[in-house]
Amino acid sequence: MNKCLSLTRVLLRDVGSAFDLKFGKKDNKWAGIALWIFVGICMLPLLGIFYVMFLGLCDVFAAAGELAYGTGAILNLACIVIFFFSVMSAPAVYYFSRDVEYLLPLPLKPMQIIGAKFLITLLFEYVVSLFIVGPLYAAYLSYLPATPLTFHAFLTFLTLPVAPLVYSTVIIMILMRVLKFGRSRDAYNLIVGLIAVGFGLGVGLYSSRLNNVTSDQVMALLNGNNGALSALRSVFPGSVYAGRAVAENNLIAQCVNILITAITLCVFFLLAQLLYFKGVIGISESGAPSKRMTREEVISGALPQSIFRSYVRKELRLLFRSPVALMNCVLMVFLMPVILVVSVFIPLSAEGMDLSSYLTVNFGDPQMVAFIMTGAAAAGIFISSMNLTTSTCISREGANYIFMKYIPVSYRAQLNAKAAAGIFVSLLGTAFLLISLEIIFKAPPLIFIGALLLMLPGCVFMNYFGLLIDLLKPKLIWDNEQRAVKQNLNVMVLMFGGMIFAAAVAVVGMLLFKAPLTAFIALFVITGALAVGAWQFVLTVGESKMENLTT
Repeated sequence: MNKCLSLTRVLLRDVGSAFDLKFGKKDNKWAGIALWIFVGICMLPLLGIFYVMFLGLCDVFAAAGELAYGTGAILNLACIVIFFFSVMSAPAVYYFSRDVEYLLPLPLKPMQIIGAKFLITLLFEYVVSLFIVGPLYAAYLSYLPATPLTFHAFLTFLTLPVAPLVYSTVIIMILMRVLKFGRSRDAYNLIVGLIAVGFGLGVGLYSSRLNNVTSDQVMALLNGNNGALSALRSVFPGSVYAGRAVAENNLIAQCVNILITAITLCVFFLLAQLLYFKGVIGISESGAPSKRMTREEVISGALPQSIFRSYVRKELRLLFRSPVALMNCVLMVFLMPVILVVSVFIPLSAEGMDLSSYLTVNFGDPQMVAFIMTGAAAAGIFISSMNLTTSTCISREGANYIFMKYIPVSYRAQLNAKAAAGIFVSLLGTAFLLISLEIIFKAPPLIFIGALLLMLPGCVFMNYFGLLIDLLKPKLIWDNEQRAVKQNLNVMVLMFGGMIFAAAVAVVGMLLFKAPLTAFIALFVITGALAVGAWQFVLTVGESKMENLTT
């Protein structure tokens, strides 16, 4: 047990560096703390939305006399979210981490390595669950006494992430054990990662239907029809008993929840001992098919081309060949619009509403067209904030950042090339969204072209903004690429910053611009000025930052 805890502390050694923000060659911890406070402030609106939503659900179920059921349903939703996040991070922690090849030869028992890595992932999932469970408990303060609520809330918080984390990890271990792609590590990592993401999205979408609380379901509960509750019990049984413990101050239900969690952990460690090491052995090997190049292929590969074009191709190849970068930087740009649309239309469809009224837009109304122009400008900024390419482009270099210093390419050209790679991904995402909306709503060509043009400056602005963020505080020390992308504060700053800029553009556009042509010209000038300003500022500041870049 002591070795397991010691190994956990060693693997978490770089967490404290997240509070350091580098100015020149000095680390300023207070600046890092201020940056975290800024991120926390940006989270307040989301937490407020969760609080209002949970308070409304509590009112509904309390009026129906089924507060325990409502609590279990919300906790089950939290488990689904935790499962989704953990299924994304488990491959990097258990298999693709650079520490794997150093840990295997050490005199450590399999349980100690597995236990340390499980504790690391559990700590990060506690952070995720805090943002969901915290507003829920705040909503419960008006229903339950503070003392028993605090007791059961604390125990529930400790046990809640365990089951979804075990499910996701076992699934990844089975995939790693069963699926083989020879020595092609890139193909292996990519296919397994895509299967895990697809499975996580499928489970999330299916299980979200169980939590779609309607008046009919509440009446069914009052009549003794607990089919939905049985479904919840079959997926995450602990959440049902935890819901009873919190809502009814039921100590027996809490004991059952703890017992289920303990059994889940025991089963996990038994399965992990059987699956993990047989799947991780040889995972660090990488092979490529041996191929003799012809004279024509050698000549075609040696054709001269511009430095900028070569560097952009290099960035895109690294981006699309890395499974971690591809899933988190590229796929998220395409998945986020789909998730948003599904989250809006599925509840409406479940309520029996006619979706045709939501899919009809009066393009002959000038004010409606002006709103569409405003929405397009804001969407270009928002979608680009989901693109993590530039906000992690320096961090993903890791220890190889020194390569950027000695190649005969100016810092200005390298920064422009990195931004261009991010802009390319953002343009793919915005084009995907715009074409999908065009197919659904069938807007006139002129409106479609205008919306596309308004998205371009936002893409440029947010990618240079993300590049600036990563230049100020790159995360160059990491043992697996997942840490450089998923556990990077720069990502959160870009996302929340993008939300703020998108909301500002939307508010200004809707309040000031009512005519289509006025809206187009004014928004294009505003976002274009932001793009040009970010471009000039990043290139001016970036060269000095690159010159002083160190680990």
